[in-house]
Amino acid sequence: MELLPFSYDIKNHPGSENIVADTLSRVCGAAASSLEELRAIHSSLIHHGVQRFWHFIRSQNMPYSIDEVRRVTSECTTCAKIKPQFFSPTNNTLIHATAPFQCLSIDFKGPFPASSKGCHYLFTIVDEYS
Repeated sequence: MELLPFSYDIKNHPGSENIVADTLSRVCGAAASSLEELRAIHSSLIHHGVQRFWHFIRSQNMPYSIDEVRRVTSECTTCAKIKPQFFSPTNNTLIHATAPFQCLSIDFKGPFPASSKGCHYLFTIVDEYS
């Protein structure tokens, strides 16, 4: 509504062709300028991973690249300690069940809020044969 009294033409410039304007807009809104400050931001956000940290940086219009965000998170010792380590067995063959009840997978989730029946946990058993 505020632009209605003006005469103007709208032209689209894709981001790949509009690098200078993008850089200037990021620098104007920037609150931090060095990797040390980026590390401090990363710590203050309680060590977000790359994607969440990159989303925050973009939402605050800070002048950091995805490569700088990756570098800070990969060099973070706290992140390295708390990142889950997944077991990778040396023998990657799958066990194939050839009969019922030969191989069962069992898992449970909970506790959940109490239901009217008083159930707090979900117990699941999957027969790998089926």
